[in-house]
Amino acid sequence: VKEAVRESGARPDQIAGIGVTGQRLGLVLFDRSGKELYGGPNTDARAVFEGAEIDASLGDAIWRATGHGPAMLLAWSKLLWFKRQAPAVFARARSVSGLADWLVYRMTGVLLMESAQGADSGMALVATGLPAAAFIEPLGLSEIYLPPSCQPGTVAGTLKSAAARQLGLREGVPVVPAGPDTQAGLAGMGVGEPGRAGVVAGWSAAAQLVTGRPVFDDTRSLWTGRHVVPKRWVLEGNAGDMGGAYEWLAGLMSDGAPSADTFARLDRLASKVEPGSRGATAYLGPSFVNMLNVGLRTGGVLFPVPLAFEPPDRGSLARAALESFAFALRYNLDRLGLAAGGVGDVTI
Repeated sequence: VKEAVRESGARPDQIAGIGVTGQRLGLVLFDRSGKELYGGPNTDARAVFEGAEIDASLGDAIWRATGHGPAMLLAWSKLLWFKRQAPAVFARARSVSGLADWLVYRMTGVLLMESAQGADSGMALVATGLPAAAFIEPLGLSEIYLPPSCQPGTVAGTLKSAAARQLGLREGVPVVPAGPDTQAGLAGMGVGEPGRAGVVAGWSAAAQLVTGRPVFDDTRSLWTGRHVVPKRWVLEGNAGDMGGAYEWLAGLMSDGAPSADTFARLDRLASKVEPGSRGATAYLGPSFVNMLNVGLRTGGVLFPVPLAFEPPDRGSLARAALESFAFALRYNLDRLGLAAGGVGDVTI
């Protein structure tokens, strides 16, 4: 925060508000005094078996209510894991939130569940944004309290003095939960009207179609979520670890960890290769991620043999990876169109 303010050229006392977004599916567990007992990102896979059990008993109900699954990715499975595998920690647990909601809490002292983040983690109803409290008793988690929900853009509270000192800002600045990082990205691209789609690509790549009502995929391959724009929802396909795969490939083709210069050089090399990548084919990570059957997949790079005819170079391998990313996104957008009756303008 201090660096951002410094680079903006603004004075700290000129900051009028703080918007907080965050990675989806992260989780923070609190005790009765509000102290953190656990904080973890979306890659915490400790609750795979608990998730499978939940899917067998309540998976369809959770999907229809929250638009998300499988349960191993959601908050419910991790809560069940703590109850069974870390009972001493769970005995102290009282409430739970997403990572962005936790940041808002640390700034303001107010714990709320932003509704779009809540639905993405399975803790809020996708239609209304209200807490999905009906699943607490069937899962045997009556010790856990779900915070009240709020809409993106709601002023949750103001910056407390201790947080203000830590961030280098003035006390009393309004703090606003701004929604999940992906949906906030859509808003930043101006994608808010039904029929428009946006692709937000980073480590993974989400393709989201804006809808005027919750639209569910009968195959349960696509997520249904809430947009940060009022009275709008999103239907989402995911291409998987796109940026992560490209970073891995760039690391292999460079001397050590890839830098910004590494990626710029690969872009230049790839731009000199004709479409088709001289016969090289990549299937590193990105594809269509079926949310009903999430798991490990096989990936790699293929190229023609014998190599003596036209050995693949760095440019052709980089081009092959980028082309595979484009095909993966195209297929995800096609699936969105099939489920929702078409896709209009696409912003990437």
